Order: sequence, then structure tokens, then C-alpha cells
Amino acid sequence: MRVISLCKSRMLNAALFLTIGILATNCEKDPKPEPVLEDNMTITVENVQEKVNSVTITGKVIREKDVPGEAFAGIEYSTDSNFKDSSKKNVEEGTDGSYSLTLEGLEINTSYSYRPYICKDGKTYEYGQKGNFSTKNIGIEISNVEVTETAITVSGKINDNPGSAKFGSAVAKSEDLGAEGSIDSEITPDEENNFTVTVENLDPSTDYWFGIYYKIGDNQVFEATQKVTTGALTLKIENVTQD
Repeated sequence: MRVISLCKSRMLNAALFLTIGILATNCEKDPKPEPVLEDNMTITVENVQEKVNSVTITGKVIREKDVPGEAFAGIEYSTDSNFKDSSKKNVEEGTDGSYSLTLEGLEINTSYSYRPYICKDGKTYEYGQKGNFSTKNIGIEISNVEVTETAITVSGKINDNPGSAKFGSAVAKSEDLGAEGSIDSEITPDEENNFTVTVENLDPSTDYWFGIYYKIGDNQVFEATQKVTTGALTLKIENVTQD
């Protein structure tokens, strides 16, 4: 559990408490912060639940006394450990001070740094202990591949569907599945995120590469790719009549 605390000008000995100094307006750090609050205000980070393109952070804001002015807490996060190009989001406290903050629109399979903060009257105070989280891969598993002379059928499962992703398959005669001439098919998973897709009208006795992808916005990512060879056409003669 990570804690950041606003307090009177005395220092707290607990390892996860931090005496807060005043920063400049617009949440820019003052090079010479000074303690200003007379009452204690603490924000804890108790749990971080990582998902594909979002995380949910839960904790509690503790106000030992009424903090004068408008004081609130939040979380700053960035893909840069020094918090360049960072984003900030304030928490909404419940009646007991508890909060659940969801950070959405994150990059998939990406590491982030975060740190809690407290603001008062438009000024941000010293940040709390930095933490880290990583968003997940969607995770596409192939369970079965069937190949005939002119078709490929692929079945599998999507492990973590964020709901905002579109899924599809691509088949091509080269490893460049996004190249012109590749055959693209839409995939609609069922309620349990299982799927089956069939690509037909292929050439017999030909090497093909297929891949299953997800797409969020303009970002397309192939998670499962494989090379297969279609079968050779066979001629079946059922009856021969000789004069």
C-alpha cells in the first residue's frame, strides 16, 4: 500500500508518509516548495487491477480534519518514468473516503509509471511514492487449423477482450499479411470469446501465411500467425466404360 500525506510542518517517520510542500499553479513543481497545510490529508493506493487498455486503481483518501480550501487527490501516470508527457486524473471520494479510479485509453502491452498527488486551491503538493503497472496483451490462442485444397479454417479463443477491439484474419502468399492482395476476413467472437473463421477460394498446393489480429483505432496487431500449405487437387474417377 502506497501513501502520500499532507501534514503540518513536522516530518512523519512512517516510511510511506511524505511531508507535502507547495508547488506552483497548474500542477507544475515549485523548485522550492514550502509546507503550508495545517491539517492532515492522506491518499493511499491499495490495489492496481491491470487490463488490456485500462487499469483500475483503488485506495482511500483520509482527511483527519477539514482541510481549508478546495483540496483533492489524484493519480499522475506516464509511459516515461520521469513523467514527461504525463496525464493526471482526480479521484472521486466516497463517503468513507474510498475511491476507485479507472484510467482508460492506455496503450496495450505497455509499462507505465504512476504516482499519487494532492492538490489544494489549484496548486499541487509533493507527490507520493512512485509505482508501476503494465497493461496486458489481448491474447489470441489458436486451437485448431484445418486445411483443404482450397480453404483454411481456423478456430481459437480471445483470452481478454476489451470490448473496444475489432478482430479479423488475413491470408497471403507472403509473410507480409498487410500487403496488397492479402485476403482479409472479419471475426465476430461468441459470448465466450471463441471464434471460427474460414477463408475459401485459395489455390491448391500453395504456401499461405495466415494471421489473427486485433485492431483498436488505427492500431492493428497480429498475435497469432502460422504458415500452411493447401492440399493438392485429386481427380476421382468413379467409372470407366470401354467399348
